[in-house]
Amino acid sequence: MSLPTFGRRGAMVAGGVDDEALARTGDPAFGRVAANSAWLVGANGLVYALAFVQGVVLARNLGPAGLGLLALVVSLVTIVQQLLGSRVWEAATTFVVEFRAAGDPGRATAVAKLCYLVDATGGVLACLLLWALAAPAAERILGVPAAADAIRLYAASTILAAPVATASALLRVSDRFRWLAVEAVGESLLRLLAIVSVIVMSGPALRPV
Repeated sequence: MSLPTFGRRGAMVAGGVDDEALARTGDPAFGRVAANSAWLVGANGLVYALAFVQGVVLARNLGPAGLGLLALVVSLVTIVQQLLGSRVWEAATTFVVEFRAAGDPGRATAVAKLCYLVDATGGVLACLLLWALAAPAAERILGVPAAADAIRLYAASTILAAPVATASALLRVSDRFRWLAVEAVGESLLRLLAIVSVIVMSGPALRPV
C-alpha cells in the first residue's frame, strides 16, 4: 500500500500523485473543471461584449443627458428590486444539496419550488410597487415627470429576472455549468432588449431639454 506524500505546493495527496500529475494523466475531475471553466469564461466574454453594445446603443440614441436619466431609471428599479429581494437562492444552495445528499429528492424539489415561488412573489411585488410609484418618483426624484412611462416599462424586468438567482444556484449545485453560461448570456440579451424597448417606446421622455 502506498503512503501519502506531499505535492509541490505542500498539499498531501494519496498515493504520491499531486493534482498537476493527475491533470497530465487526464484526470476526469480536472477535465470537468476545465470544461466548466471554459464555458464560464466564454459566457463572461459574451456578456461583456453585449454590455459594450448596450453602451454604444444608449450613447448614440440618447445622448449624455438621456443616458444619465436612463441610468437613474435603471438604478431606481434595481434598488426596489434589491429591497424586495429575499436572497432565497442561498436556501436553495444549502438545502437542495443537503436533501439530495440524504437521498431525499422529493424534499429537494419542494425546496426548489418554494424558492421559485418566493422569487416570483418578490418580482411581482416590486413591479406593482414601481408602477404605483412611477409618477411621483419621476417627478420628485428624477425631476422629469415624462420618465414615469420608462420606469413602468423597465419595471417589467423585475418579473423576468425573478427566477434568475434561484435558477443559477440550482445549476451550480447540479454541475450544469454549460446551462449556467447559457443563462448568463440569455440574461444579458434580455437586458439589452429591455433597454432597447425603453428607448423605442420612451425615447423622447429620456431626452430632457
